[in-house]
Amino acid sequence: MKTKIFIFLFALATFSACTLDEVVLDRFVVDNFYKTENDAKSAIAGVYSDLVRYGYYKSCYIPMLEASSDALFCYDGAESPIEFGQKRQTANTIYVKNVWAGMYQTIMDANLVIKYVQNSDFNQVSKNRILGEAYFLRGWTYFNLVRTFGGVPVKLEPTIDAGNFHSPKSSVDSVYSVIFSDLLKANQLMPYKSLQSANEAGRANKGSAQAMLSLVYLTRGKWQEASNWADSVITKGGYTLLDNYADLWDVSKEATQANEVCFALQFARDPLQSSANSIGSEMANLYIPVNGYNYTGSRTTTTYGNGTGRIKVEPFFYKMYNTGDYYNVTKKELDYRTEKSFLTKWNSASIVANKLVIGTTTMSTTGYYNFRYAHIAKYIDGSGLDSRNHENNLNIIRLAEVYLIKAEALNELNKPAEALAAFNLLRERARKASGTPRATPVDLSLLTLPGTEPTDKDKIREAIFHERGLELVGECSRWFDLVRMKRSNGKTYYEYMLDVTNGYASEHALFASVNELASPGNCNDYVASNMIFNKRNLLFPISSEEFIYNKSLSATDQNPGY
Repeated sequence: MKTKIFIFLFALATFSACTLDEVVLDRFVVDNFYKTENDAKSAIAGVYSDLVRYGYYKSCYIPMLEASSDALFCYDGAESPIEFGQKRQTANTIYVKNVWAGMYQTIMDANLVIKYVQNSDFNQVSKNRILGEAYFLRGWTYFNLVRTFGGVPVKLEPTIDAGNFHSPKSSVDSVYSVIFSDLLKANQLMPYKSLQSANEAGRANKGSAQAMLSLVYLTRGKWQEASNWADSVITKGGYTLLDNYADLWDVSKEATQANEVCFALQFARDPLQSSANSIGSEMANLYIPVNGYNYTGSRTTTTYGNGTGRIKVEPFFYKMYNTGDYYNVTKKELDYRTEKSFLTKWNSASIVANKLVIGTTTMSTTGYYNFRYAHIAKYIDGSGLDSRNHENNLNIIRLAEVYLIKAEALNELNKPAEALAAFNLLRERARKASGTPRATPVDLSLLTLPGTEPTDKDKIREAIFHERGLELVGECSRWFDLVRMKRSNGKTYYEYMLDVTNGYASEHALFASVNELASPGNCNDYVASNMIFNKRNLLFPISSEEFIYNKSLSATDQNPGY
């Protein structure tokens, strides 16, 4: 089991060290904490720990993003994820409130580190590194905030007392100014990956900041800057694409994964806490089907584990990657990424010999069960300590995405051949499979994109969009891609994909009427009103609690439609 930098001292970034003669019991005291370099190291570890807490990425943010996309949906008794799938989230939705609070907790703790470490007399190398990480985590969290909620209150000082508690809503442009500033500072202060020691897995570095800068510039439509920063990661970051795509999802190969992953959330099997209180991931539990055998730590006996299957793959989405570029009809050969990203066959929990396979009927014959949905196969950990306590990391950004960022930026800069050269590197990796090369997927060129002219950006942009869909499925990027990417007519891909999925309406209706093993149920996001574009769904609502406690906000600051 790996050692995580934030396993202990979760609250040190926000709570002071106490002495036996302390008499002030009703307020935080931080001035007596940041006295040594070890104090500062513990504090930045606390900021990292915020990322894997219940209200942020551990439990709430992943279902919120994934169930809101077109690729995945939630079928479960848990109300909040279903609300996102059915597009009926409100400012009172519990996951919205938790994520909002979790992000601002991270920002508050980063602000404390910045405030107290920047004026310290610690060793300069260590001081720079800690500050760089704090700026990175704060800038990235504001990036999540602005992409998720739009304009938000900006807090750049710790909220220690009521003096700066009430902050007005800042414009989107103002929030992005903070993001760029923080990430550029992080890039200046942090070391390259090559200067990190083996026991520093999970700590951000210069390559992390540069990769995130490339994505932020891309999101803002600053194509040349996005391309430049992507190039910097590719040439100087010290990262390389793994030969075998499947190695990215093997929990026993995390040291190998670090060669490609620019930044990831480092979850760990937690022997000290369990379930929602642990620092273990629950993605295996979310994505693996109920009848899965030995895939999760949800053990009902000592020999197998079940998932909940709360998040499933939309039928049309899985079908897309079994056709066209992603399937060779002659060789009956799939893209290797399709095989390794989607779970369509698995062992039964009750009878190991039984295989459960995706199918079109509900009949059970000769030990085979036919299921309606594929599942995500990227997060498997049969050695998890409980259903919500697994080792699987969540990749936030990796070199493969950096190549796609470069491809997208170059396409927008009217450099289609160069764009496709970066794009094709991922297809080249996919063809390597697990060591037995295959012909699928073929490299794309302008000639293989029917009707494409040298200036036809839409064709290449769409190819990049779909490539991102397969390469990054289940990695919390799809909803962001849907709302940020636009076609030449100005429509977001969110709106465009509604048109695409409407073509599968009859198939959606089939899946809505019959669920796995003929049990009553529905495909929760198949609601007629959901198939009509509603601009409000391009953002989530600001938490209702922010309006209660932040007196600088008024009702008009809420996002449209909420």
